[in-house]
Amino acid sequence: MKKPNLPVDVHSVVGAQDRLAVLHGLDALDTAADRDFDHISALAAAVMLAPIALVTLVDVERQRFKSCVGLDETEASTDASFCAHTIAAGDQPMVVTDATTDSRFNASPLVTGQHHVRFYAGVAIVVAGARIGTLCVLDRKPRASPSAAQLEQLTALASLAASLFALKDATRNGASIAAALAREEKRRGIALDAASLASWAWDIHTDMIECDVRLSELFGLPRSNRLRARDILAAIDPRDVYQTETRFRDALTGSDDYFGEYRVKGFTPPRWLATRGRV
Repeated sequence: MKKPNLPVDVHSVVGAQDRLAVLHGLDALDTAADRDFDHISALAAAVMLAPIALVTLVDVERQRFKSCVGLDETEASTDASFCAHTIAAGDQPMVVTDATTDSRFNASPLVTGQHHVRFYAGVAIVVAGARIGTLCVLDRKPRASPSAAQLEQLTALASLAASLFALKDATRNGASIAAALAREEKRRGIALDAASLASWAWDIHTDMIECDVRLSELFGLPRSNRLRARDILAAIDPRDVYQTETRFRDALTGSDDYFGEYRVKGFTPPRWLATRGRV
């Protein structure tokens, strides 16, 4: 990997593993354009009266433009990055009024090349304590330093961008978890079906049992996901009802675990069921 041509102190901040872990954990570097971030960069451009505004994510070798107003590019090299310096500078806004007179940037391709960047103002975007990128504005001509009010507004918009990154990450993780749970539930259903098993949960206060359809089939009852406990007991062979009720009561009053074996009425030869449960 090529080492970025940045000052040692800036490179050490940009390459910090804890910062990169948060940045990469967001899984946002190579995602499509997002109108939500476009609204933020457009507001920043309006507040600062600037022709260019960016929401950037700064990796070791490249900075990705999550949103871009006034430029056609989607990323740039970190070597030439104003934003890397903003991240290294801390939580305060960084302002460059004329890049041609600033030794940090006067040789940057952004300054000497086709974009002719002269003015820059940027604020770090902080997620989970890590400065992952910036909200910044640029101009092709030198400008005076923005007012304190303008910088406060830029900082507030950067904070909004940070919240948006965190929210989208939480939503993405939530969707992933939901999908994983759905897959696990499907696998569980297949396993239960293949083994002629049924799962159930009995609320003793309402006397209702939430269950797989398989449970009603095992008891010879109409297919349903909701059964009454008394319907289950009515389906058990009378010879086994007393023992079944006694074991249920024992579980409820102290042992917590329940295990029962009983016959179901209406089957020849007799159908035996084994039941396990826990209070």
